[in-house]
Amino acid sequence: MFTTLICCLAALASPKRESSWPAALIAAKETGWPIIALAHGSDWCVRGETLKRSVWDRHMGLDKVVLVALDIRESPDERDAEVLEGFDVKQVRTFPAFLAFEPDGTRIATLGGESLTLDLESTRTELATFSAAARKRVLLQRQARTAAASGNVAAEVSALHGVLDQNLEVPKSVLERLEEIDPADAGGKRRRASFGHFHNLVHGAVRETRQGQAQDAINRLQGMLAADVYTPEQQAWIHNALGSVYRHSEGKDELAERHYKMAHTTAPETVAGKAGRRMAQQLYGHPSIEMGWEGRHLTDQYREWRIEGLPDVLEPGVWTVTFNWKRGRHGLDVAEVRLFDGNREVAADVHKGFTGHNPSQNVYTLRVPSIVRSPQLKVQAKGAGGRDGRGEIVLKQL
Repeated sequence: MFTTLICCLAALASPKRESSWPAALIAAKETGWPIIALAHGSDWCVRGETLKRSVWDRHMGLDKVVLVALDIRESPDERDAEVLEGFDVKQVRTFPAFLAFEPDGTRIATLGGESLTLDLESTRTELATFSAAARKRVLLQRQARTAAASGNVAAEVSALHGVLDQNLEVPKSVLERLEEIDPADAGGKRRRASFGHFHNLVHGAVRETRQGQAQDAINRLQGMLAADVYTPEQQAWIHNALGSVYRHSEGKDELAERHYKMAHTTAPETVAGKAGRRMAQQLYGHPSIEMGWEGRHLTDQYREWRIEGLPDVLEPGVWTVTFNWKRGRHGLDVAEVRLFDGNREVAADVHKGFTGHNPSQNVYTLRVPSIVRSPQLKVQAKGAGGRDGRGEIVLKQL
């Protein structure tokens, strides 16, 4: 009898496997369990079929979930239509993919694309973690509904904050409910979670600027920074948005450059920080090893360039500096290249060189006798006949 009881309990916790989306919805509503779906394409996605055979069709150690494999084929038949009835295939952006849904069919999250490893053993582990997160989401949403029904605002806020803490998609309804019952958002969780995609922030600010509402955009973005609740990367995107507003405002280049640089200072190793640095360099910086030169750097007469982006230290030996024209109507004339260690000159190559359609003597050689701890590279250059040209600067040790 004890053995029978254990088997019954195990069966109650075991996942339910269904053969169609409608059946999965029915089972999820009956059990209150989340749905985990495998989106694959049997007539075109080889990797998906490997995943299905090696992971999905085997015992995966999952419990309290409803499993359903959705075969989204290039050449569907009537049976496919029955299996997928009511399922929006457009929400599958990459194949194969695991998708988690609440019992009512609301999508929780997707595990696919770059987030899905090629190693099958790792995929099993990822799927187990994904399923556990989906179960927790359903539990948190249930706790929030129970708290709301009893009027316990603190408990509801706590449950909804738990939803925000998950590394999953955040439903718009959760953010709206938190704004309603916890408008102060003292810890800033709701505002961080509702930050959205950086593209919307930056392009929205640029759009306001072009519509003559630059000051409104500036006030809003500065208010976000003043709130001091956003992550460093989010703050960096706010600085990038401010940089873009000033960039599109007449006479505000200095402020634009400042905010792009602030983006990098705030979160230097993030995408936002690196984007800010590149924008500052490309739009306002000196010629550099990373970005080369732009038409705005070219002049009719020789002028000094101070090359940015050098290594922190240059080892002794022979180094070359090569100027390669890439595009534009005008090339580049170079007269000399000098290397300094702080204010002390350590090497130089003085000769007339040209890079363009037919480059000539465009490689400069620097013989460095000892380690250079504060390298500065100064170049005398000008546009060859005009200012429409771009190119790269290559620094190399032989």
